[in-house]
Amino acid sequence: SLTSLEDEQFKLVPTIAISIVVVSSLCGQSILISLVCIHKIMVMMKTRVMEIRTRRLHMQLFRALIIQFLVPVVFSFLPFTLIVFLPFGGISLGQLGNVCSLFSSLFPAIDPILIVSSVARFRGTLSEWFYKLSGRTGERNERRAVERSRIFTSMMVRRETDTL
Repeated sequence: SLTSLEDEQFKLVPTIAISIVVVSSLCGQSILISLVCIHKIMVMMKTRVMEIRTRRLHMQLFRALIIQFLVPVVFSFLPFTLIVFLPFGGISLGQLGNVCSLFSSLFPAIDPILIVSSVARFRGTLSEWFYKLSGRTGERNERRAVERSRIFTSMMVRRETDTL
C-alpha cells in the first residue's frame, strides 16, 4: 500500500510542476507589465508640461501605483516564491514558512491602508478622523492657527522689505 501511495504521488508531479510554471509565469507577467507601466508614466511625467496642481495629483497617483506594485510583490509573490521553490531546492523552510504565510495573509489588509494613505486628501481625512476620535481636535486646530500666523507674518515681512 505504501508503494501505491508513492506511485499516486509520483503521478501528480507533472501536474504540480505545470501548475507552478503557469502560476509563476502569470506572476512574472504581472510584474513585467507593472514595470513597463511605471517606466512609461515616468517618461510621460518628465516630458509633459502640466499645471502644478495636476502634476501633484499625478505624482500622488503615481506613488499609489508604485505601492500597488510593491505591496503584492512583497506580501504575495515573494512569499509564494519562497514557499514553492525553496523546498524544490531541498531547503527546509521551518519557521520561515510561517512567516511567509503570515505575510501572504497580511496583503489584503495592508494594501488598501497604504493606498488610501498615499493620496494627500485621503491622508488628511484620515488624520482628521484620528484627531476627532482621540479628542485632540483643539490641539490640531491650535497648531494650524500658529502655522498660518507664521506664514502670514513671513509674507507680510517679505512684502515690506520688497517695497523698500
